[in-house]
Amino acid sequence: MNRLLQCVLVALTFVSVSAPGSEPIEIPSAVDYFEGTVEDALEHSKEADQSLFVYFYIPDCAACEFMYREFQGAFVGGFLNDRFINYRVDASDEENNGPELATRFSVDSYPTYLIIDHDGKVKHRATGAMEREIFKLAIS
Repeated sequence: MNRLLQCVLVALTFVSVSAPGSEPIEIPSAVDYFEGTVEDALEHSKEADQSLFVYFYIPDCAACEFMYREFQGAFVGGFLNDRFINYRVDASDEENNGPELATRFSVDSYPTYLIIDHDGKVKHRATGAMEREIFKLAIS
């Protein structure tokens, strides 16, 4: 019985209930990443008067996959979306200049998180997988 109750509760968390004719409530969760070049992201951060948060990752990296899951939640996603313009870089993606950006910002381990000011200078750097509470402290 306990297992059945757990399954029902999990299923209910994925069901959206709304009154007829009303808009469903949208709860921000995942990190909202800027699409475009890092230069465009820097320009956008300048216009928005916010620092740029850059997430460097590579495929098949267990720590990167762990952090990807952390970034999907409201705790981390909301925190980052409220404070930064967010940008991600697949450091192995040559087509999108990933290796070049990793070299430019001296990234040699993954995942790496940078806080960059409007002039393109790194203000803060953190690396590795972290629980969401530790991550929040590490980039604050």
